[in-house]
Amino acid sequence: MNPLFTIRSRLFNQGMILDLQGELTSSAENIIAKKWRWDLKPARGRRYIILNFQDIQYIDSAGLTLLLRMASEAKNAGSHLFVFGICAKQRLLFRLVGLTGLVMIYPSEKIVLQRIGMLEVN
Repeated sequence: MNPLFTIRSRLFNQGMILDLQGELTSSAENIIAKKWRWDLKPARGRRYIILNFQDIQYIDSAGLTLLLRMASEAKNAGSHLFVFGICAKQRLLFRLVGLTGLVMIYPSEKIVLQRIGMLEVN
């Protein structure tokens, strides 16, 4: 187990919030896999997945690859992946690897939940 990375999940009506903390590297994959189901299906009521990056201090290339995989799996399952709390450097990394085309980035959890509320109305 990577003591430099922890994850906590919180469920809400339409989805799940994953609070990430520490360093997002290759050793975080097993920890994430316990909370994240690669066969995630919208019918399970998890149409929206929110990743909280407020406490992520470091992301390496393996961590970015893991995020790309999560975004791809969510899209294939018909789910929407949101991210909030990223810093300017992380936003640049997301843009460079193409994550900004796969995830929706917002400044706060409150704004993400408001956006999900608007999606549910439409």
